[in-house]
Order: sequence, then C-alpha cells, then structure tokens
Amino acid sequence: TSDRWMAASAKSGMCVPRKAQTYAQVTRGNMATAYPGYALFAWARTLNAQALLLRDMPWRLIGAGDMRQLITMATIAVLVLSPSVNAEEKDKRTAAGVQDNSFLIEEAYNQEAGVVQHINSWRRQGKDWFYAFTQEWPAISQTHQFSYSVPYLWLYNEGARTRGVGDVFLNYRFQALKETDGTPAFAPRASLILPSGDRDKGTGSESIGYQFNLPFSKIVSDQVTLHFNAGHTGFRNVEGLSPKSYNLGTSVVYAVSRETNLMFEVVKEWNETVAGGMLEKERPLTLSPGIRHAFNFKDDSQLVIGAALPVTITPEKRDYGVFFYLSYEHSFKR
Repeated sequence: TSDRWMAASAKSGMCVPRKAQTYAQVTRGNMATAYPGYALFAWARTLNAQALLLRDMPWRLIGAGDMRQLITMATIAVLVLSPSVNAEEKDKRTAAGVQDNSFLIEEAYNQEAGVVQHINSWRRQGKDWFYAFTQEWPAISQTHQFSYSVPYLWLYNEGARTRGVGDVFLNYRFQALKETDGTPAFAPRASLILPSGDRDKGTGSESIGYQFNLPFSKIVSDQVTLHFNAGHTGFRNVEGLSPKSYNLGTSVVYAVSRETNLMFEVVKEWNETVAGGMLEKERPLTLSPGIRHAFNFKDDSQLVIGAALPVTITPEKRDYGVFFYLSYEHSFKR
C-alpha cells in the first residue's frame, strides 16, 4: 500500500517552491473495510437460496414447524460447513500478483495486518534529483494505515547546487472499500505536511501544510488493473500567502505475469507556488510509462523493483526524467 510520491498523482500540486513540486509527485505516489452489513446480506442471500431449494419439495408432508427447523438447520450447515470465500483469501488473478507498488499514482490498498512496507523512490527531472523514503504500517488491521515519507532533494538552480531534507509527510489512510466483483477498492488519505525543508534552498515551504487524496483501484480483467486519484494540497502561510494545488491522475497496469507488470501513469496538476510574494500558477501534465517486477520469497516477503520514464509537459517546455523504485514488504509478527 503506498503513499509514495505524494505529489505526482494524488499528491501532486505542491504549493511549495517550484523545485519541490516534483518531490511532491514523488511523495504522493508513496503514500495508497468491508461493509459491516455485508455479512447480513450474505446470510439473507443464503436464506433465499435455501428457500428456492425447498420450493419444489412435497410441502404437504412437512408441517410448518418442521419446515422452519429444516430451513434453519440447512442455513447453519451452509454457513458453517461450506468453504469460506472472502477478501482475505489469496487472489489468484494474474493482476493481483503485484499491488500497491505504483510510482506516481497512489493505489487504494492498505497494508495487510502484520505486514510493513519500506519504499525507496528516486526521480531525476531535468537536472534535479528527488529521493523519498516511505514506511507504511497497518494500525491493528488493514482498515487503518499510518505511514510517513521523508524526502531528500538535490537541486540545480541558476548555476548553483543545493541539497537538503524536504517537507516530511505524516499520513493516515482508511480502507473505506475493499475490492469486490462490482466495487473498486477505495482508501482516502489525509496527510499533515511538516515544515522540515528549507525554503531558501528550495527544498520546502517552511509552512504547515495538508494533503487529501482519493485513490480508487479496480482489477477489470485477469491481467488489467485501473487506478484513479483526485487530490488537494494546501499550505497555511508561505510568505503571507496560502497556496493551494489540485491534481488528477490515472494509470493502467498490465500484468504480463504475476511478477512482471507494464504501467502507464498520467498526472495532471493545477499548482500554485509563491515567488517574490506573489502567487504563480502552473498546470503541468506528466506522462510516465514504466515497468515493475516482484521477487516473492518463501516467508511471504516481497521485493519489488521498478523503473519509469516520466515526461513533464508545460506550455514552455518538456522535461524528460527517469524514475527508480525499490520496495520491500514483510511480516513483523512471529
């Protein structure tokens, strides 16, 4: 489950110095409940099935009281003895082999109970490098997830190079919907942005900020998964102004096998930045083809490596970049 490069899809739109906007995309991607009434629905559906089975029986030979007992006993037998098929069982579809490992788009899958994920992302855009380390932890169950992202930036501006820690993200994500045949997974995220970067260097905003992201994910065939993000980012006080940004993103993931996926991610941003005490607006579009491969180990841990070639397009220019990804998830319970 990932809250990775929070600025790129659902997390992009950073209202920070221009250089830090790409970092926001990076972080955004790194950041990504069954209905309580579903059991009642399944139970009612089972009752209905039993009623249909009994419909053609010779009712004249069965009294009303005996019929009620028969239906009750049959229902209990179905619920107790039949094999359980639910979201916790291993999904055999090819597309389910690698999940929650997108680059710029946030997937809507929280970490499973007892499993932690460590994510490293590197991105070069133009002459700048952006790195982010993200760690995702389930909070007791898969319903709730806590994660954090710590960025580090190497920037080139007007012939001078600077580097430093960026703004740290603290994230909470709620698994509102688990994926079913007719329902996508949905896991809204709320993030607190800490002013840990240096605005003079261009690595941060020096203002408390927030970010909301709405990720949806759905396996639409055995080999194809679709993702969609919508997000908003804001900062309270950057040189006396409160810049806000918005982003929309989508991606298509094609599973060549359960271990290897081809990806195509698209992110559109409406960004506000502060320069010289004034708000400036940008509307970049990022297109990013990529590939990822998973190594699965006997202890159920998983190592995922990936790479992409993001191209950011603005009216003024096109920036060609490269993206590298490394994730390791494992159980922390014995």
